[in-house]
Amino acid sequence: MLLLLTGCAQPPLAATRVAYKTLEAAPERQALALTIYEGGQALVRDTRRATLPAGEATLRFPDVSNLADGATVQLRALAGGPLAVLEQAFDPGSLAPAKALAAFVGKEIEVKLADRITKAVLVSTDGPMVRIDGKLYLKPPGEIVLPEAPPGLEPTPTLTWRVRANGASAFEAGYMTGGLSWNAHYDLTLAPGASQGRLAAWAAVQNQTSAAFSPAHLTVVAGRLTAGGGFPFFARAETAAAPAPAAPTSAVDEFHRYDLGPALTLPADQTRQWPLLDERSVALARTYRFESYAGSSDIAPRAARVRITLDALDVPLAAGRYQVYAEDGTLVGRADAGDLPPGEQARLDTGSATDVVGEHRQAAVQTVAAKVREESYAITLRNHKAEAVTVDVIEHPSGDWRATTQSTPGTRIDAGELDFRLAVPAGGASRLTYTIRVQDP
Repeated sequence: MLLLLTGCAQPPLAATRVAYKTLEAAPERQALALTIYEGGQALVRDTRRATLPAGEATLRFPDVSNLADGATVQLRALAGGPLAVLEQAFDPGSLAPAKALAAFVGKEIEVKLADRITKAVLVSTDGPMVRIDGKLYLKPPGEIVLPEAPPGLEPTPTLTWRVRANGASAFEAGYMTGGLSWNAHYDLTLAPGASQGRLAAWAAVQNQTSAAFSPAHLTVVAGRLTAGGGFPFFARAETAAAPAPAAPTSAVDEFHRYDLGPALTLPADQTRQWPLLDERSVALARTYRFESYAGSSDIAPRAARVRITLDALDVPLAAGRYQVYAEDGTLVGRADAGDLPPGEQARLDTGSATDVVGEHRQAAVQTVAAKVREESYAITLRNHKAEAVTVDVIEHPSGDWRATTQSTPGTRIDAGELDFRLAVPAGGASRLTYTIRVQDP
């Protein structure tokens, strides 16, 4: 077949085009599977069939990812006799018009004019310049045809092996690649009363490679690989060319895997989305939080924060962004959350509650003994809503402390957190005071 190269080294070729002939046919692709991890790494399993002669032969897989990690490439036979790999190489696609022309300087080529094809000698890539019948032509109109692909240059990213196949006819190549990533996105729609909602989950898959993966069995994995990590993709005892169907979600070692589908299309330089989980009803609770730190005072009132806690689900939730909508479709909150295994609650800090505001003031500091002082604080909360609310007041004392007085009983969580729960009436206000004794070192 002919592959037309329409670009060249500077200066450009103007109306001149370059082509070369290739006689080698690529093996026929039988199956393609992608496993994409968080953090921009992916495992590609590419299965193709080819008829190789007895003895040593060269096997080429063109149209692979241009960001493949050549050090991770593995090849195995799926059908036929045993396979011995003698040498392997990865070419990210080094055949460009400039390199193709440069390989034929001083050699005979063809120039395809409007009415005929004539023999010529390529004198220089600058222009380019050719000699026809003893005359030099600068930028000859038409198409320059090279007799073959220059040795060692591939038109597309290609994996190449020198093998001894001994009857093998179906081959699976596996390799890690950059340029493929995914993120989870969640749509949470609140029902009236905000104690129930509907949760939909999507996987947004981004392909920043030059390869189009189609049709591909696509799987995404929650969990990050280490910099030197890999996935045991040849540990399966597969004998069929196509991957076996997977459950929608499943656990693999320390990861959670989501199967998106067996025949999906992921074009080059595009982002596409597929459902990650079936939409489902979730029970939830909305709470308000007002958080402050030791020694601070608010100059002006500030809004409390809204937290939505989802009841534990029976499926894992991958790290991602949650968009929270009212029943009428209005966006009312947004939050990011990390990976969660089944049985764990998702806690979403979705934004400010503009109708619930508070002030936190350090009321007094008093020395009571050597290296011992008492700090007193006052928190005032005001509720401008038409219904009463309950606010979790989160205080962060510092040092070696203990609470001495509290207008509302609180709970010491740890050395840096003291929690209160305060009811605030509709259109009204509530006040909390407490004192801690601090022992300095």
